[in-house]
Amino acid sequence: MAGNTATGDVTASASGSDGQLKLLSLDGGGVRGLSSLLILKKIMREVGAAMNPPREQLKPCEYFDLIGGTSTGG
Repeated sequence: MAGNTATGDVTASASGSDGQLKLLSLDGGGVRGLSSLLILKKIMREVGAAMNPPREQLKPCEYFDLIGGTSTGG
């Protein structure tokens, strides 16, 4: 995936073994923002536990290729 912006070239490459980009999109503020973070925390624990070797403190930036969102999620 490659694109061109006003500030320069942007290139993204997939880190997954299947060549797919892993995208994380978080929504909204307030309770929605808090619930998104709590769900993400659980997801990161489960993904980290499934890795070989298991990772206890896996950060979203270490797993997802692209992260974005709106309001608090952004």
